[in-house]
Amino acid sequence: MKKLFSILFIVLAASVHVTGQIVADKSTKKYIVTLPEDVETMSVSRAGSGELINRFYYWAMDEFSDYKHSIQRDDTLFRGLVVNVSQPIVKKVFGVGYTHTDRILTYDLILDADKKDYTYTFTNFHYKSKQTSPDGEEAMIDVALEEFKGAEKRSLLNEIAEEANAIVEKLKVAGEVELSEEQEAESSEWRDTRKEARAAAQKAAAQAKKEAEAAAKKAAKENAKAEREAAKEAAAKAREAAKGGGGQENE
Repeated sequence: MKKLFSILFIVLAASVHVTGQIVADKSTKKYIVTLPEDVETMSVSRAGSGELINRFYYWAMDEFSDYKHSIQRDDTLFRGLVVNVSQPIVKKVFGVGYTHTDRILTYDLILDADKKDYTYTFTNFHYKSKQTSPDGEEAMIDVALEEFKGAEKRSLLNEIAEEANAIVEKLKVAGEVELSEEQEAESSEWRDTRKEARAAAQKAAAQAKKEAEAAAKKAAKENAKAEREAAKEAAAKAREAAKGGGGQENE
C-alpha cells in the first residue's frame, strides 16, 4: 500500500495534465486521439531499458480483461504494443433527442516506449449501436467513426475523446508501476524466444531464397538447352527440305 501511495504521489506531483483531442489524421483521414501538437512524448520518473513497454503490456492485460481485446507485442524492436479493444459504453441521449443503446466502441491503442518516454495513439475507431429517434424509429449503426454522419456526431466525438483521455490518465499511473520478478522473467523469456524465432525465420527465408534462385537458374539453363535443341532440329529440317526441293527442280 505504501508503494502505491508513493507511485500516486509521483504521478500527481510530476505529470503534466495532457489531454488529447480527437482529430482527423491528415494522411489516413481516420479519427485519432494522440498527444497534443506541443507535446512530443510523455515520461515516467524512471524505467530500466525495455521495461516501460512491458509495464504497459501487463497493465493492458489487466485493464481490458473484462472486454473483448487482443494485444500484439512488437518482437523486432521490443518497444511497441497494439491493443485492440471492443468495449461497451453507457447509454447516451444526445442533444438532438436521439438515444443510442447497446453501444460498442472498438479501437486500437498504439503505444511506443523508448527508455522513460512514451507516446500513445488511439485509432481505427468503429462505432456500433442501436439508434432510436424521438418518434421511436430504430436503426442499427455499425460503421467506422469517420463514416458516421449522424447529427449527433460532434457529441459522439467529444464522448470518445473523454473515454480515451480517461485511459491516458491510467497510463500515467501504469507507467510508474515497476514489474514484478515474475513479470520480468516472463518478459525476458518472451524476448529471447522471439529473437530465436526471428533468427530461425530469417535463416529459413534465406535458404528458401537460395533454393528458389538455384531452381530458377536450373530452369533457365534447361530452357536455353531446349531452345538450342529445337533451333538445331528446325535448322536440320530446313536443310532437308532444301535438299528435297533441289532434287525436284533437277527432274
